[in-house]
Amino acid sequence: MKKLFFMIGALLFTLLLAGCVPTVDDLFQLPVPKPEYQELQNEITRRLDEGWELTYPLGGELRTTMHFADLTGDGREEGVILLRASESSNMSILIYADAGERFEFLTEYSLTGNAFSRISFSDIDGDGDMEILVGIQYGTEALYNAMLLDLNPEKKELESLLKAPYTDWLVYNADGSGADELLILQNSDSSNDATAILYAFRDGEAVELGRAPLSIGVTKPETIVWGRIKTGDVVAVAESRYYVSGYISDPLIYYNGRFFNMGYDPELKINNNWLMPFLLPAADSDGDGFIELPMLQDVQNGNGSTYYRVDWFGIDPTGETDYEFATYHDVESGWYLILPQGWRYNLQVYTRTDSGGVRRTLFADLSGQTLLECKLYPARRSNLIPTNNETVIFTVNGNYLTVVNPRDSEGSEKLSLADARQLLRPVDSAAFPNSAQSEE
Repeated sequence: MKKLFFMIGALLFTLLLAGCVPTVDDLFQLPVPKPEYQELQNEITRRLDEGWELTYPLGGELRTTMHFADLTGDGREEGVILLRASESSNMSILIYADAGERFEFLTEYSLTGNAFSRISFSDIDGDGDMEILVGIQYGTEALYNAMLLDLNPEKKELESLLKAPYTDWLVYNADGSGADELLILQNSDSSNDATAILYAFRDGEAVELGRAPLSIGVTKPETIVWGRIKTGDVVAVAESRYYVSGYISDPLIYYNGRFFNMGYDPELKINNNWLMPFLLPAADSDGDGFIELPMLQDVQNGNGSTYYRVDWFGIDPTGETDYEFATYHDVESGWYLILPQGWRYNLQVYTRTDSGGVRRTLFADLSGQTLLECKLYPARRSNLIPTNNETVIFTVNGNYLTVVNPRDSEGSEKLSLADARQLLRPVDSAAFPNSAQSEE
């Protein structure tokens, strides 16, 4: 209570310095939208009265009905509203210009479809303003078109730069020039193979830089990631489901004026270097600024239980690979360990979760000597962490990862606390497979 009165007093003092003397009622009122946003809301309400309804993209990062982006390059963000007709397959994108004290209707772009599947904004043509990249879904089937729309400020209308079928897309700087390109992934009508198409946009026109086949049997690209390899070139990696029981990675590169799938075998029609039983996206897991591709290795402990070691490989434009490092990932706990040199072929990993939810992970060499012991405490049991022999490294989703009895002298085989802090890292649990571990 004292803290609350102190905070209110500090707020009053600040407002007094600013020449504002609020009443008690002012302090407890909900925030009021700015007048220009209220006017925009009134415009939307008028459209809803005409039989339209607000809608939102079904996927992607932006999943709201209203978006703001600088579509004209004047430093002011335009309002972008997504609507669909409640009784037909008509949809619309409404654009409102920021006129200072209010938003004014600028233009409307009509579409045919059942839903917006994705939306994003990027200066793809490099002219200083943002373009709208929108995905449209047709019917209940997995039929999608990607459309790139550019606002012409003189004509006050949206112009289409590209319309193409897609299953996924990625906006990234493929050629290293500084301007973004658009990578479109699309399936064939038979759904037995897929193609990657790279587009550049210059002077208001779309230019196809090249096409590359993805591995045959790819039924649906799941995701695309990109990053630089050590030659300085940029690679995009399409991660796809392979038939019914596996996943495959297709590294794509625009190199020396050619766009191609690195390591793709034209006779087998597959990139068999990166066929895995689980979805495991490429990543810069060691934090060196370069992307590596992972390969799972099923390793057997001395007692017959197993775990997955992840070997990470660098890649060059010819498709040649170079081993970089290895990791152990614990998806259930949400962390991973970069294995020190010497641990790759000399390691056993055991896990156990007690009745209270505390998960113990023990790393040992082949003789059984402990190298590192970690525990993950649920937030509700964090008060049970012993302070005399365990050190908290970081929290994962509110849970506490600790190191038990780290090395305190050079004579010990255990990992030191400093090394543990450097090599243990949190991970996005959605990106890595569950290890097929047996209880200790």
